[in-house]
Amino acid sequence: MGFDLIQGILDLLFLVAGAISIVYLRVVRMRMRQLAIEKARRQPSQDPADNTARSASLSGNSRLESRRNEIVSRDNREVSEMRSLLAKMTLERSRLQVAFYDAERMIEDFENLQTGSPSAPISVTYPSADTASYPDPASAVSGKSAPLTDQEKAVFWSGSGQSVSEIAQKLGRSEGEVELILGMARLSGGGVE
Repeated sequence: MGFDLIQGILDLLFLVAGAISIVYLRVVRMRMRQLAIEKARRQPSQDPADNTARSASLSGNSRLESRRNEIVSRDNREVSEMRSLLAKMTLERSRLQVAFYDAERMIEDFENLQTGSPSAPISVTYPSADTASYPDPASAVSGKSAPLTDQEKAVFWSGSGQSVSEIAQKLGRSEGEVELILGMARLSGGGVE
């Protein structure tokens, strides 16, 4: 329950931050355009009969155009920075979700230790027909002694072609947890495609 609440709050915060950023950029861009248009309208109306004023107006327009181009390029840079920050925030959100899940699991294990009721062991079952085609990852990963982490097992089994539901059954976790584990492995370059 606590994890879902925290996850909901994080989702809401990310959505609000993204919406505020997008609205801010659009409002600033629109206001800058309005200011440039107003300035361009005021410039020629100062003294239209005077040729020097007209040439100044033309150079003012070119200055306005160059200023507008600067603003547009700066806005584009800010948008790309915002997208980069949003991608980083999404990655951090995923990491926090995994950390909250692990913490919740540790709390459950600790509570079980305090009450004296051991937690149910994770049963790893292999379908009898598929045992030969999907070996145990501990025996297949060289240089790594068993037991492997759930993430390493999930990545190995996913690479072997097993479905998320099969992996979830073997790890004793929900399909959502397995998808999250595999998603984190993809983000960190853990070999899942």
